[in-house]
Amino acid sequence: MGSSYKHGHQFDLFLSYSTRDVSWVRQFYDDLLADINRFAGIDVYPFLDKARLQPGHVWNEEILTSVADSAILVPVFSPRFFESEYCQKEVIEFLGAHKVNSNTLVSGIGNRSQIVPIKLLCAAPSDHVLTKVQAQAFYAERDGIPYEYSGGSPEYRDALRRTAYAIAQTIEALPPKLRRPAVYLASDFKPHSDKLRASLAHCFDVLPENPAELLGLSHEDLEKSLTQDFEKCFVSVHVLSDVPLVKTLMELQLEFGRKSSKPRLAWTPGAASPEDLANTGFECNFLNQADVEDRIRRIYEKPAQSKPGNDRLVYFICPDRENKTLAERLISALEDVGINTFPSPVDGPADQALQAHVKALDELDGCLIYYGAVDRDWFDATFLRLRKTIRKRNLPSAIYPAPPQTEHKLQDLRHCGVPLLDQATEEQAARAFAVLMSQA
Repeated sequence: MGSSYKHGHQFDLFLSYSTRDVSWVRQFYDDLLADINRFAGIDVYPFLDKARLQPGHVWNEEILTSVADSAILVPVFSPRFFESEYCQKEVIEFLGAHKVNSNTLVSGIGNRSQIVPIKLLCAAPSDHVLTKVQAQAFYAERDGIPYEYSGGSPEYRDALRRTAYAIAQTIEALPPKLRRPAVYLASDFKPHSDKLRASLAHCFDVLPENPAELLGLSHEDLEKSLTQDFEKCFVSVHVLSDVPLVKTLMELQLEFGRKSSKPRLAWTPGAASPEDLANTGFECNFLNQADVEDRIRRIYEKPAQSKPGNDRLVYFICPDRENKTLAERLISALEDVGINTFPSPVDGPADQALQAHVKALDELDGCLIYYGAVDRDWFDATFLRLRKTIRKRNLPSAIYPAPPQTEHKLQDLRHCGVPLLDQATEEQAARAFAVLMSQA
């Protein structure tokens, strides 16, 4: 279930408040909904944590995901609200999801904001991001002491009607939300899947919206649901672990992944990916969630195209995060000529990284070593360990000697038996590697 309005968010409004104000908020919430529905053409679908969270929900992620997918934010200003770190996190999450900052707090509809603050005993501090948004006061002062409007009082009813009318007008006038790119996440219903879903939801629509509902579908309805969702997504991510209760669902999702012409990733947290997956087009060997997200981002930003690289997957070996940042331009140039890169691990023990390198070279279609700002010991230890595998598989491979230039890079590498990409620019190097791949 979700909102019936055209704005496209799941919830029409999200009420953000300090739990220390819950006694006042509970009645305000009920009264506000009744008045909004009086003014609106269709009943609104709100989010209030006490009403929506069910047993078993991961409340922290559920709340932040919900505030990001709400059309309007209704923060209840009080001294406790501004002291609450979590309330501020909800505000930041809403602003980020709606790509709003302190200079663009209005929606463009009659200068209305998608944030409708309620002043309960205090206004926003002068340095707060919401200080520029007009708030509706629900308090007055008597002898210099603020007090809340009591429910049912004339002042309360008047302020309530003003707030409800403004929200109803804004909800009805909001334009349709631009559809975000969609990722299919085949969950294994464990915490790492929930964390990946919550993180991906910042940038993408994650399907299916409610994975648990798939478990109750008939086989026919399940196939229909998977067909519809896979068609909407530009990539599928399959999180695999030993969960007997959902094994049938996970296998069916893998089968849909195999049939799909779109990229598919397989992540087995804490274990090696099944060997047969790489042979059926799945990208594997992800060491952690960050690797999975980085690959999804690259697929989205530069969709694979059929070019000289023949859309094959090349293992990109990089010594550390600093060099990986420096290598961004080369990676982009490779993707421009149709060569997808699978990044090597850049954290953890060296022996573990070398084991990952060897396994990746057994499964991927090429190898490119980025030899940048790192000492020669790293290159020797890495290359000498991998050269046997490269030669055994006759794997198309190359070395990119990035700055700083050394005698080893300029002279000695020419005799190591692997081509050098020492062209003047990254773009030229990428085209040379594409030719190398096409000849393999």
